[in-house]
Amino acid sequence: MALTFGKVPHPPFSDRPTSNSESVEGASWDRVSPRKPVGTCIHRMEGTLWGTDQFFREPSVHALTDFGIGGSPDTWDNKDGAIFRWNDPYGIRAPWANGVPDDIEGHGVAFYSHYGTINGGINANLVSIEVSGFSGLGDQPATPVTEKQLFALGWLIAHFHDAAGVPWDVFPRHPTYDIVTCIEHWEFSSKACPFSILRGMRDQYQNLAREIMRYYQTGGTSPTPPIGTGLGNGTGSPSTGQPANFQVNDRIKVSIGNPINLRTAPSTTSSSLALVPNNGELCVLSTPTAAQGYRWYQSKVVATNQVYGITTYETAAPWRRSGDSPAGFASAAPDVV
Repeated sequence: MALTFGKVPHPPFSDRPTSNSESVEGASWDRVSPRKPVGTCIHRMEGTLWGTDQFFREPSVHALTDFGIGGSPDTWDNKDGAIFRWNDPYGIRAPWANGVPDDIEGHGVAFYSHYGTINGGINANLVSIEVSGFSGLGDQPATPVTEKQLFALGWLIAHFHDAAGVPWDVFPRHPTYDIVTCIEHWEFSSKACPFSILRGMRDQYQNLAREIMRYYQTGGTSPTPPIGTGLGNGTGSPSTGQPANFQVNDRIKVSIGNPINLRTAPSTTSSSLALVPNNGELCVLSTPTAAQGYRWYQSKVVATNQVYGITTYETAAPWRRSGDSPAGFASAAPDVV
């Protein structure tokens, strides 16, 4: 099927641009030709959405990013998942989002080699996205990423990579130069940003962005991405991260080369009922539930003589069916969850 680009809608956002007296040229941004971003760079705020909004409005601050996404620290103002835009990603201001590239590693090496000196370099060629919360390295404990926050992040990433002409099935690589263009801040910097929690969710937010891109690039028209419904067919693909799409009563087999967890609820932090080995079989009991960037199916282990490494599953009563084999939630993403 031929793909159509530029169809992923921009997620809703509050436009809160900093003025040139608040964010000073040469101190928090550089003047460039109109930007043509090819990808995204992910950051963690080490603070709240409103706190960061005010921080960027201090003329003495030598930093600026394009977007911020609210999370659990912002629920008091109903800003969980809300997006603020502080800078136009297609404008003439290249924000000082990434600091001096003092420790280039990972995917940053290839990106910097090609885009590091083109029209404002890293800061101009990547849309910078801040995620509200704390790293856990200071006085505040590390902040989990909320479901709304993750959804907003995946959608925002999908929008800009689709606009840059990246096909869903090669994302996060850009097809023109075959380099990864969905980057995290640490890949340009000695700073560990976006820190452990968000760095550990890279596969999740990229899988989510890929699913959104696929939906729109193959003809989807919903104004809001319908995550978890009707976006795949049959078996998932570990090579692309595309999750599978199963039907109730399907009998499915684990075939990714490693076991998967069968959990009490659709969450990677819920208790594991069983470790289903490679080639183990499940029966699908429900339509999918979207959570944490994965598509979850309530499933039941097909009774066999295999040992599933289970000690007890009585605590899973809300999700358990009667019978002699465990039932719970399994993710259709090709990962160990």
